[in-house]
Amino acid sequence: NAAARLPIGSVTKVATALVTLDHLEFSDQIVIASSDMVAPGFSSMGLQPGDTLTVEQLLTGLLVASGGDAAHALARTVGTELSGSDDPDVAVAAFVEAMNAKTGKFQLANTQFANPDGADSVDAWSSARDVAVLYAFLDANPHLAAIAGMTGYSFTSIGREQTSYSGVSTNQLVGQHGVLGAKTGSTQVAGGCLVLAFSAPGGEGKVILGILGSELAYDETWTATVDERWNDAVAVMEAIDAGWTSGASVAEEAAEPPQANTQASTTLGANSSLESHTNGLGAGNTRLEPQPLALVTSAPDPTSGSGVEPLLVASVAGGVLTLAGVFSWSRISPSRL
Repeated sequence: NAAARLPIGSVTKVATALVTLDHLEFSDQIVIASSDMVAPGFSSMGLQPGDTLTVEQLLTGLLVASGGDAAHALARTVGTELSGSDDPDVAVAAFVEAMNAKTGKFQLANTQFANPDGADSVDAWSSARDVAVLYAFLDANPHLAAIAGMTGYSFTSIGREQTSYSGVSTNQLVGQHGVLGAKTGSTQVAGGCLVLAFSAPGGEGKVILGILGSELAYDETWTATVDERWNDAVAVMEAIDAGWTSGASVAEEAAEPPQANTQASTTLGANSSLESHTNGLGAGNTRLEPQPLALVTSAPDPTSGSGVEPLLVASVAGGVLTLAGVFSWSRISPSRL
């Protein structure tokens, strides 16, 4: 059920970051508005109305601390440009429209967004497969990938207030099991959600893993008492490690007639693509557009000199324990990455 439509919580902010960089540079400055604030109980980086931060600072708070206020500040700013309206509700709605247009370009047939921060909505959903592919686009941007891999941050705003901001990553697996970066999400409706990138065995590229709907429970203080997404992620990573076939071994198997790979087809469905090229927005900034993508069951020939790393997308929905032996993964070869 990697294509099942499920709520994803703050994993939504991966799309928020990507749409932001379609319109803004990392060095652009944003003045925080009172409309950017989120209700108590929602994740926040503690922004202060009237303060000024760079887009890079807001993206850091968005991806590391999962700041909903950062999501709304970015969405309002871009949405104002898109809609021509200073009304924050109109602006954010225009931004969400751009998020959904992005899913069309990425061919994510099972994804729809209703807001920039991932708050529960009957009009928002995605799939484990789609969030894995979506994160692969973020990971293709070196600057965003570096932010998503941070353990924490501490910086001072550029406004007159010179406000100090600090935060710790919501990713409990950062720096473990070869995890390179991640985005978390959790609500009572969505359960525990996680999408991450980790180093493939033997250094053969990266694996992108998406997990939705893991068991999650809170006590009366909204402290998580059960959070199985971490155990689920480790179980999948260990299974991939145990079942990994090196590129050299797969190349030998390629001489055999290809067999139908129903698991691969189920995981990836209609294939999205990964193409990055510079767009003049500054160092490390890339624009990602869809291009044809080949689904393969083997790594690119290591002797081909193509310079393309193999990328693996794994996806799980509903928890590993209930899907033992059913979850699947597929290696895909992007035209450029």
